[in-house]
Amino acid sequence: TAACGSAGHLGYIIRLKQGAGVSGYHGGHAGPEAKKAQRARMSELVFGQHRRGCAIYHELYESVNAVAANLDEVTLDELLHAPDVESVEADCVVQLDPSEMAE
Repeated sequence: TAACGSAGHLGYIIRLKQGAGVSGYHGGHAGPEAKKAQRARMSELVFGQHRRGCAIYHELYESVNAVAANLDEVTLDELLHAPDVESVEADCVVQLDPSEMAE
């Protein structure tokens, strides 16, 4: 996307809302079963029926409830409007000027 500048982006970071995919969730710490349910919901969203060319390349569950994934345009549009998705943003490539690296 244009927001990433000339370096571009690898894919998208998809973040689920707290408790998405967990039946009976009422806030608080997510235990192992809740985390398993959230992973299953994320897989369902990214790999749903008839999706081709989508792939999760990094799981970010330890720090945030998210994955980094390559998405096709249809899946991207669906995720942008999915009620249990908190956010979708470009996974921008950071490109440093070599002269800034020298010390």
